Amino acid sequence: MHNMTYEAAIKALSELEKSGSVYGTERVRALLARLGSPEKQYRIVHIAGTNGKGSTAAMLDSVLREAGFRTGRFTSPAVFDRRECYAVCGKPASEEALGRAFSEALALRTDTTAFETEFCAAMALFAREKCDYAIVECGLGGRDDATNAIGEKALAIVTSVSLDHTAVLGHTLREIAAHKVGIVGDCPFVTGSQPQEVMEVFAPHHPVVAEPYGGEIALAGGFQRYNAGIVQRAAKLLGVGEEAIARGIARAEVSGRFERIPLRKGVLILDGAHNPGAAIALKEAILSSFPTQERHFIVGAFADKAVDEVMSILLPLAKDCLVLQAPLPRGMERKQLASIASRYCKKVRTGDEAEIRETLSEAGVVIACGSFSILSKVRRCIDG
Repeated sequence: MHNMTYEAAIKALSELEKSGSVYGTERVRALLARLGSPEKQYRIVHIAGTNGKGSTAAMLDSVLREAGFRTGRFTSPAVFDRRECYAVCGKPASEEALGRAFSEALALRTDTTAFETEFCAAMALFAREKCDYAIVECGLGGRDDATNAIGEKALAIVTSVSLDHTAVLGHTLREIAAHKVGIVGDCPFVTGSQPQEVMEVFAPHHPVVAEPYGGEIALAGGFQRYNAGIVQRAAKLLGVGEEAIARGIARAEVSGRFERIPLRKGVLILDGAHNPGAAIALKEAILSSFPTQERHFIVGAFADKAVDEVMSILLPLAKDCLVLQAPLPRGMERKQLASIASRYCKKVRTGDEAEIRETLSEAGVVIACGSFSILSKVRRCIDG
């Protein structure tokens, strides 16, 4: 089993995914040890938070590369291609390198879940690629997340905390904050401005609280100033100079976060906003970037999210709304989502690729959001 192709490894991992998720770090620690403790071969920056993890990871990755370091970056979920979750020096890892890393982890696993196995494979990949730093994004929460099996960290970051995954993490900001801050060991800890009850939970861990960044930012959306501020403070703590910080933040790229794609008659915005905090940030970005344009929304959602609240924030901005089916089993049925959407937007219809293409031919701005899972389908329809 040691040298499966990338396709065969993905197939094996997809089979594993059917067994679902289990939280905790013991199984991951055991597999990392069997892989030769690859996580001890580079410095690790661990990132938790409800929103902003992916953008913060991308900016910090860019900054560290500008400072001359080799970087690995493990993020989830994939927006367009699974390889995006395993970036080496800012580029998706090759199928060959990933096939090898997956094969090794699959061969040595006994009881790890699909996500845990993929995380261990990423750690092995970054060691083989001789990375100086690995930037690791939590899958869910922090304290009991598979990624928290890593022992020594150079730095911990917690981005914006709001309500999401309440069934697992708890129904109050305090409970959720306690999970997130669980990634902070005896390393420096950076965060941005947070609600008061979150800061009360963080206080015993002595956070460095970053101010919003004032320089040039590549990523669109006013909220990115907060993420960039965290990156600036984190990079300084890691010994990176101001010039590399400014260049890195100005050059960072991330897919599916207020990503703009020109269309024949207008522009498409791809944004994975799927919880109330992200929806508010997206709404502010839309109003500041497109105050007067007609706005056409394309939405899909997972049923275990705060769907009504997300739609109530975003859809009052819409002239019309196309509802897609997000992948089952988690995807909310189109009819149910259309019924929620029609509370906030007068013109709602359901559809698939033909209707997506029709919407993309409209003048004005088209905004695809509600779940990362629908963005690749929308993007495929641009060229098709």
